Amino acid sequence: MSRVVDIVLRNGQVITVDPADLDPDPSSLLELLREGECDVRAWLRIALEYWRLGQLDAATTIAEAAASYTLTAPFGESDSTALPRIHAFLANLAIARSRSAPKFIFPGAKSDVLTNVQIKKQHWSRAAQEMNTSEKKAQEIMQSTDLRTRIALTLTRANFLLSSAEFNDSLNAFEQVLNLRPNNVPAIIGKARILFVQKRSREALKLFQRALQLKPDAKPDPRTGIGLCLWNLGHKDRARSAWQRSVEVDPANWASHLLLGLDALNGSKDTSKSSEETAQLYKRGMELLQKVFKLNNSNAAAANALSDFCIRRGDFGRALKLAERTIQFSDTLSLVVDGHLRAAQVAHANANWDDARTHYAGALENNPKNLIANLGLAQIQIQNDEILAAIHGLDTVVLQSESDLNSLEALIMLASLRNFPRPALSATDAAAEKVKARDLYERVMRVLNGTSSTFRLEASKTANRSVQSVQPLREDPAMHIEISSLWQRDNAEKALTALLEAMRINTLTSPPSVSPPKLRNNIGVLKHLQGAHVEARAAYEEALPATLLEGGTDGELSSVTILYNLGRIYEDLSEFNMAKDAFGKLLGRHPEYVDAKARLAAMRMDEKRYDEAHSLVKQALATGERNSEIRAFYIWLLIQTGQHKPAKAFTFNVLKEDGHDVYALCAAGRISFNEARESRDPSPAANAARKDNFLKAANLYAKALSVDPSCAMAAQGLAILIAEDSLGSWAPGQVVDDAQFRMRNSRNAREALEVLAKVRESFQDGSVYVNMGHCHFIREEFDKAIENYETASKRFYNGQNVSVLSYLSRAWFAKANTNGSFIAMRQALKHSQMAIHLQPNDKAVLYNVAMIEQKAAELLFGLPPDRRKLSDLRVGINHATHAQKLFAALASDTARPLPYSQDIAQNRFKYGETILRRSAEHVAAQEQHEADARARVDVARRQRQVERDRLDEEQQRKVLEERSRADALSQRRKELREKTEEWAMARRAESDEEDEKRADKARKAAARKARQEANASGEENVDGAPPRKEKKKRRAPTAKGSATKRRKGDDLAQEDDQALPDDLPDEDDAVFSGDDANNAMDEDVVQDRPKKRLKKRVVEEDDDDGPSATAPSSKRKKIKSKEIIDSEDDE
Repeated sequence: MSRVVDIVLRNGQVITVDPADLDPDPSSLLELLREGECDVRAWLRIALEYWRLGQLDAATTIAEAAASYTLTAPFGESDSTALPRIHAFLANLAIARSRSAPKFIFPGAKSDVLTNVQIKKQHWSRAAQEMNTSEKKAQEIMQSTDLRTRIALTLTRANFLLSSAEFNDSLNAFEQVLNLRPNNVPAIIGKARILFVQKRSREALKLFQRALQLKPDAKPDPRTGIGLCLWNLGHKDRARSAWQRSVEVDPANWASHLLLGLDALNGSKDTSKSSEETAQLYKRGMELLQKVFKLNNSNAAAANALSDFCIRRGDFGRALKLAERTIQFSDTLSLVVDGHLRAAQVAHANANWDDARTHYAGALENNPKNLIANLGLAQIQIQNDEILAAIHGLDTVVLQSESDLNSLEALIMLASLRNFPRPALSATDAAAEKVKARDLYERVMRVLNGTSSTFRLEASKTANRSVQSVQPLREDPAMHIEISSLWQRDNAEKALTALLEAMRINTLTSPPSVSPPKLRNNIGVLKHLQGAHVEARAAYEEALPATLLEGGTDGELSSVTILYNLGRIYEDLSEFNMAKDAFGKLLGRHPEYVDAKARLAAMRMDEKRYDEAHSLVKQALATGERNSEIRAFYIWLLIQTGQHKPAKAFTFNVLKEDGHDVYALCAAGRISFNEARESRDPSPAANAARKDNFLKAANLYAKALSVDPSCAMAAQGLAILIAEDSLGSWAPGQVVDDAQFRMRNSRNAREALEVLAKVRESFQDGSVYVNMGHCHFIREEFDKAIENYETASKRFYNGQNVSVLSYLSRAWFAKANTNGSFIAMRQALKHSQMAIHLQPNDKAVLYNVAMIEQKAAELLFGLPPDRRKLSDLRVGINHATHAQKLFAALASDTARPLPYSQDIAQNRFKYGETILRRSAEHVAAQEQHEADARARVDVARRQRQVERDRLDEEQQRKVLEERSRADALSQRRKELREKTEEWAMARRAESDEEDEKRADKARKAAARKARQEANASGEENVDGAPPRKEKKKRRAPTAKGSATKRRKGDDLAQEDDQALPDDLPDEDDAVFSGDDANNAMDEDVVQDRPKKRLKKRVVEEDDDDGPSATAPSSKRKKIKSKEIIDSEDDE
């Protein structure tokens, strides 16, 4: 049954109005109310019904007309408060209008354009004006203002303060109403809302429940507030039930629909749910939010969610309108930010960069730390080529973030931007930017790899999201590829790890986001550089067939690169036929691939097929005449084949064409240096030419470094010039003594070492270590020189480089002569023998072998007998004998030219004969020395054995003595224990006898007492006379009795003398001990003091039986424990 309103006219007529049939135009009703001179309550009742129907304009019209009519029409006494109530009603209408009004008008709106619309602030101003008028009117008629009016005015002010977020004042106003009317439902609900905002959910819940009990159909529905409180208190299922019940009771309650819809949307984001569940929740959430928007199209939360939904569907037009609606109607900053972000997404998707920038800036204006807005603005800046601005903005975000977890996306974008090459950057700045990018990616990976509970706990303290929520960022292969590129020069292991992770992710992606053949090829290259040739080969062989599936130009280019790399790995694995086949196939498809021709030429060089190698390189030069690497390879080929003049001519021709060719500059420097160093002409003109060549070499190397500051070959060339003092040695008229010369060489070598150390960091080559060894050798740091030579030999030349082996032999030889070490000399001989094994016809190495063998014998002959061994001496003699054969052959060699002087070889042969003539003498002396030494050792050994035997005997004697004393002590203790046990047994026997005596004495005393009592009581005579008094008989002491007493006492005394020490206490004295005995004795003394005679009599009576058990001893004696009995006790 619908609700109706009865309008009572002044004449008493009643007109019934059905609110459902109210005309939107209230003019007819206004005429009726005026003509009928209706009470003001009727006017407000009709206005209220219009309000309930949502027709606020009509309600306002009627209320304003009521206010005007009230001023002119008389009312009864009951209408004396009409004006305050009418203005309060108008204030409430203004507050109601503000709830559906925009917060502000966005001037840049494109779709949701608002015209002739008042904003919330204007409605609040109107509400404040009406409230002030209402209160003014109420004060004018305060005497006649009723309680109801006062409550209405206070409630209006409370609602106004609540809508304008002045919560404390609003709470005070609601409290005032509740003090007047404790069951006022609007005041209870208003107070509950404020407590909820203040996060006092438990108190708010009680108030909402009370409001529901008082008025189950209250508006707004308390169930909505009950659900919010329950949600905050963690009872989410009960909260959903409350909202669901609210929707059932009032299907038009958009607030509960909104909460249910948002809950469903949040549930759809739960990764633990199945895809079907999340899809169902998302669908239900959107249906509820669409219903909310139909019920209240000014709700910003619903508009925001629907805008996101439209963006996902690609409906950008509607999404933009909803986003602008969110911006203009939102009461919270978070929703304003979301609205700007939705609008920015739409503009971004439509390539409207200016609009996107505007909205991103709008979002940042309300929340400067918003990550999405900062990322979006950076993307717009990148689009407009404002890279520095984007870097600056992202840097700010990262610095202001409390945790890397909060700004992870910004870290990734910032790292990528810093790695991106920019034209304005110098080489140094670009390298520094790459280091920064690498550090940023390290921070990213620490977060993504931070799966430990400790890391998550620490992150939860500063981050507003979980580590798990950002894990999808890991699944970006491009990021891992970029990380690999940053590490490939400095840490191949990290670069490889990143590429493998990219490959893993790429394999799971369908279709792959990165070309699989390219990824596999890069993995193979990194393994190749690490020396894992077998794994690199597998990677290349897997990648090559995959290029066929890729097809197109990209597939062809990838296959060319992979085929070349495959040929290189075959070459490094010494599978030269397969390498040739790979390079041949590559050249068959692309004859212009000059690197493949160069590799084929290098293999021909190894096979000593120099003409074929020369032909291949000439073909490569014809194809790529501007290729500096091919030109450098050609220069190397000419030098290796001994064509020094063509090499020099070609090199300087290249420099004429391109004076900045680093390879040609280094080659020209080396050629000039070698010409100067190999010149043997002592004439002044030749010396001047040498100096010019050294200066030319230095200038060429310096120019190479100016073109490429990281050129290791040029730096190494300059280091060699410095180490050999090539620029200072040829100064005219320069004469220095040996000490100055050595000091200068040492200083130059130190400077060269500083340069070579830097070269070694960027150029891993055996020549660097060899040159460092030379510098240490010049400085006579032979151990360091040997270390560097061995590193070069083992790491780079596999022990097969004759020159390096000769350098090692020279360093060991110098160390042996300096330290007088035959072991070092044998090491020198070992390396020279390895060199001669590799080049049997090298007469310079053969001469070195002979020299070292002879020098070994000379070294041993010069050592005192105590620093050499007979076995070493015989080995040295054998070496000297073999050296004689070598020197004889070298001195008689007729081949020319020879790398040594035959005269010196002849002199060495003669010197060897002289040494060997003294060999027998040295052997005899060494034999005698070692025999004497052995004899001395034997004597010393025997003496040590004798002394050792004496010490053993002394030790054994002491042990026996200690054992004897211990046995004696043990026996004595045993005897003492036995005596103590015997004494204790005797004491116990005596104690038993004394106990029997005391018992017998007690029995006798009891018998005497009984007799005395019997005598004292007596019996009366028959005739009544008093009983006859019996005389007490005193026994006279007899000799027998006395003798008995004495004998008894003597026996006891005799036992005591035999068994106990003289100072032992009596058994009776042991009844009490310590304070208890003393206290008992004191009490007896106090009680017996007035009865001394009685005490004496008692003693006399007991004299027959010995001393009293309770009589205290005048002197207590002590017994020593058996644990401390010593020899004095026995005595």
